[in-house]
Amino acid sequence: MDIITAKFFNARFATIEDAQFLIDLRLSRGGFLHKTSGDLLAQVEYLRRSVYLQLLREEAYLIIESKERVPIGCFRLTELSSNESMNYQSLIVTSGQSPNIAVNVSFCVFQLAFEWLKKATVGPFYVINGNDRVAALFELMSIAERGESKFEQGKEYLMFKATRVTYLAREAFYKAMGFGILNLSEELLQVCRYPDNKG
Repeated sequence: MDIITAKFFNARFATIEDAQFLIDLRLSRGGFLHKTSGDLLAQVEYLRRSVYLQLLREEAYLIIESKERVPIGCFRLTELSSNESMNYQSLIVTSGQSPNIAVNVSFCVFQLAFEWLKKATVGPFYVINGNDRVAALFELMSIAERGESKFEQGKEYLMFKATRVTYLAREAFYKAMGFGILNLSEELLQVCRYPDNKG
């Protein structure tokens, strides 16, 4: 079932049946994410844990599908238990996809956070220095602003954070281009609205 419908993609919750697709996707396109072993059973267990965290309303793992219902990517909504913020991680799309997919997914996440959930911020999220595509995406969109980098295990991570102010400054531009959520399921809203969240 679609939980997000947009102009260039649909999204649904990930299931255990997506395990092989996610392994293949991360092995071919996930060079800047945590390494995957390619072990199918380990991926199944990860998805089981993800479903459990979804039931706890802490995070949601989503599969991006083309308008023809073909899986073409994934992303995660995380830190949903906060009243003020949420996070967004692990966006990957298959090779050859239009840049509109990544832009539309990102804009929909910001729209969900600021319009539906009334969050103050999205992030901070960190992009390893060298992941030029993702860094360029956020810099081009001009919604998530660059902050102070952090260093872990000898690697630099670029920090980005979006606020309601930066979102509102660019909202009309992206909506005029057809980006944004066309339909949003109540099921996703229930997952994202943590019981203590006032949004």
